[in-house]
Amino acid sequence: MSAGGTLHEHIVKVKGQSGNGTFENTVSEIVEMIESGKYTFVVTNGTKPAAVRVRVSSSGRKYIQTVSDGIWTNNLLALPTF
Repeated sequence: MSAGGTLHEHIVKVKGQSGNGTFENTVSEIVEMIESGKYTFVVTNGTKPAAVRVRVSSSGRKYIQTVSDGIWTNNLLALPTF
């Protein structure tokens, strides 16, 4: 789900699947989970997984984006919105 834009910084909520079923969290919650070191998130496009990582915008706001082979990618932006 995005809030008025098309960039990674506009993603406000994500849905996904885990071994425990489905989940829906805010980006802030996902950032906290990643930064805790207890959770990892991966986006798959059918061929190659891309890890979800935390970035910081120029205004200091934390957001999530995927990275594959050390290159920041747009995998999250390619997913359907809800």
